[in-house]
Amino acid sequence: MKYFAHKVWGLLVASMLALIPAPAGAASALMLTREELVRQSDLVVRVRAVDSISSWNGEGTAIMTHTRLRVDEFLLGDGPRDLWLEQLGGTVGDLTMTVSGDALVEPGQDLVLFLRNSEDGLVHLTALSQAAYYIRGERVGRDLEGLVLFLPVDGKLTPIEHKPEPQEPLSKLLVDVKRLARAR
Repeated sequence: MKYFAHKVWGLLVASMLALIPAPAGAASALMLTREELVRQSDLVVRVRAVDSISSWNGEGTAIMTHTRLRVDEFLLGDGPRDLWLEQLGGTVGDLTMTVSGDALVEPGQDLVLFLRNSEDGLVHLTALSQAAYYIRGERVGRDLEGLVLFLPVDGKLTPIEHKPEPQEPLSKLLVDVKRLARAR
């Protein structure tokens, strides 16, 4: 029941955000705290993107990219050491389809990802680029370009001024996510 209520709330918020105009080339999303990201995710993993393939979906209406992720560590949940991330967009031939506000996950990258399982065995990012932390040495950060973020304030969704997020120590992120996962 809790899962169903959570899905209904998510659909309601998504519907409300769809009615809010965003600048051209931007997507609207509700700003999630790290705690909310953990709560809404089935898995949180430290991974290396190994390879990817883009192809048309079964209906031939959209390009989908499937990226193989090699799991170094499960911070929340458990599963196989190789996961397949499915994202809308990619390049097939000379045609490229992009999704504003989604994370760019490319082979060779090390990341911490917040993921949802799907019934077909694939995983999806929990909240577009909010769900992807790029590991750069001993630091991590997100790239939220292309997202117009909103917070509920006094019953209204209020846009947040876009500022690049500062990077943080990787060790802090890992400890924080594990703590939140235990409290879930």
